[in-house]
This record gives sequence, structure tokens and C-alpha cells, in this order.
Amino acid sequence: MNAVLAAIAVPFTLAISGIIGPGDIDGDGVLDSGDRCTQKAGTEQHLGCPFPVRESSTVFRPERRRTIRNNHWKPWSQPSIYQVEIILREEQQRWGGPWLGNRVACESGYNWSATNGQYAGLLQFGSIWSSMWAGTPRGVKYKDTFKVKLPIVRHTTWTDGHKTKAKIGKVTQKRTVIRKGKLPRYPDAYHGWAAIRVGQRAVSGDGPTTSWACGL
Repeated sequence: MNAVLAAIAVPFTLAISGIIGPGDIDGDGVLDSGDRCTQKAGTEQHLGCPFPVRESSTVFRPERRRTIRNNHWKPWSQPSIYQVEIILREEQQRWGGPWLGNRVACESGYNWSATNGQYAGLLQFGSIWSSMWAGTPRGVKYKDTFKVKLPIVRHTTWTDGHKTKAKIGKVTQKRTVIRKGKLPRYPDAYHGWAAIRVGQRAVSGDGPTTSWACGL
């Protein structure tokens, strides 16, 4: 029994006395090849490191501005007020002609589901809708550029083997999304994007014309 205790006490005594042997930088009695913390004295049962310390770390910054393409996008059929403004701008840029925003506000209050008897949608089309829609191009391309705040993240590996992630800052970057899609083959007058396209073509002189109770 005494012989066993003596054998255990020898490396421990060497560690306490600070004797540094070959391959044991911190002199804790654990060879560096099996020591997770070679620069800090600890105890043998913890592989030379009683508390985990940072072993390595890498900082990941988000990619710079990039363009994302979405070729399976569906143009908004039930747009919010904000989206109605976008559609109005996009269609005016495409077809030309006067701004339709005041007419949409008067006819429907920017509400795609507005109805009044036989009249429906943002521009209150009635039975004339089918003939107005006929021949309308269906392709839509919408380019959206916006700012996003993205985290800067540090990935750390610790001496006990576990890994952590920590946010250490933020960067503001621009993102551009190019959306491509098609309007339905046979939309009804409630379809927000289709209704504004028909209306913008009408006032630009490109498509069939009609009259509204509300002026421009």
C-alpha cells in the first residue's frame, strides 16, 4: 500500500516543485502530448488545465454586397399599401404615362379587396376587365435594393474541446434582390399587380383605354 502511494506521489511532487521535464513545458507532471493546456500548470486529472482556456479563435465577417436572383417569384396579388406604391412606381417606369396613385387612392383607398357592386379591386374594374386584360404582357421583373445589419461572429475552440460562437459587432451592407415572375394567365380584377398594369397601360396609350369616375 505504501509503495503504491509513493509511486503516485512522485509525479505530483515533481509538479509542485516546478521541475520541468522533457516534453512538459508547464511542469505540471503531464506530458505536453496529452496536455490540453501546455502553457498553464494545472492538475493531472484535468489534463494539465483545470479551467478551459481559449485554444484558437476565428472571426467571420459577412460577405460584401451581393446580388440574389429569384426566378420563381410571384408578383403580389394582395399587396399592402407599401407594396401598392412599389407596383405603381414599377409599372409607371415600364409603360410611362401619368402617375396612377391618386386614382388608386380615390377608387379603392389602396385596398386590393375593395368592391362596389360589379366593380372590384384597386382600380374598380367592372365587366370590361376581361377585354382590358386581353393581350397584357405577363412578365414582371422587380429589382429591390435594401440595407441589412449583419453580425460579426467570433468562433472559439476551448481547451476542453467545446466550441462557442459570440457576436462581437455588426456591419451594415447593401443587398440587391432581382425578382422575376409572371402574372397569372387569367387573373381577376382583384389581382393587385395585374390591375395596376392594365391601368398604367391604359393611361400611357399602350393598351385599351377606359374611363374612371376618379380623375388622375
